[in-house]
Amino acid sequence: MKKIVLIYDFLSEIGGLERVIFFFANELSKKYEVELVFAHVDEDKKDEIIKTLELKREIKIISLNKGKNQTL
Repeated sequence: MKKIVLIYDFLSEIGGLERVIFFFANELSKKYEVELVFAHVDEDKKDEIIKTLELKREIKIISLNKGKNQTL
């Protein structure tokens, strides 16, 4: 099965673009393995966002920023 990765900057609120991303992820997961990759995921709000936007359980959410934010 082919994999599709959808990449976006932040997962921290239930906004319009997050709704679109989750909709596409759910639809694409019918034929493909789907992963969502974010530069930052707000761990305090993640479960609420997933529940509210009804993301399928088999879709993985990956955060690239495992540590503190840094300014270079």
